[in-house]
Amino acid sequence: MIKTIIIDDEERSRKLLRNLLEKRFSEVNIIAEASSVKTGLEAIKSSKPDLIFLDIQMPDGTGFDLLNNIEDINFEIIITTAYEEFALDAYNEMAIGYILKPISEKLFLKVMDKALGLISFTKNITNTENDKLFVGKSFIKDKLRKMIIGETEGYTVVSLDKIIRIEADRNYSRFYFTESEPIVSSYNLGTYAKILRENKEFFRISKSHIINLNFVDKYLKADGGYVIMKDGVSLHIIDGRKEEFKNFFF
Repeated sequence: MIKTIIIDDEERSRKLLRNLLEKRFSEVNIIAEASSVKTGLEAIKSSKPDLIFLDIQMPDGTGFDLLNNIEDINFEIIITTAYEEFALDAYNEMAIGYILKPISEKLFLKVMDKALGLISFTKNITNTENDKLFVGKSFIKDKLRKMIIGETEGYTVVSLDKIIRIEADRNYSRFYFTESEPIVSSYNLGTYAKILRENKEFFRISKSHIINLNFVDKYLKADGGYVIMKDGVSLHIIDGRKEEFKNFFF
């Protein structure tokens, strides 16, 4: 079963989502509902969902505030919002998709099919012993230290030792390398964060960047703290990640 939480301050929206899920997706188990950032966080931490539906505007904050308070996001996110301008932010926050209110059943089904496909793929893959695979059909083989990067037209095999950093690019990811041109992957940054979190060489410094710690050139305290990478790019480190980042070096 796909453990699912609906987080929305509008009871009507929660009821509609619940009805659509119960009507169309028997494999989905709605384990909790919440109407605020506070209750949503409590539900996520106690229930460990596979999927959440997340409203943006709530009485005690935003859906993005909620995500910023979760250190390790191990679930898929579908944003529900009445404001189309939140779409880009939704993707940057690792959402697999967004549904505009009033909710269209056609769009709902499209986003759900994508979400359940990725969740199913992940659940099946993570049980294998030989490979650490993840959604987007990308994986790392421990001995080879290779990654397959999913692209629109196929896949590219790259060496982990050549990846300098990975940058969020809307609902895509852009890989930067030591000896070759950047590659744009058709999967979002959250996809790659899920597998690379087990690799101590890669560190997520913000919602938009994962870096290879081997290519950090400098860390500067000015302007809230940022790193300069070997390719000359300066990247901000969010407050919640600074101490853990510094522990790798100091």
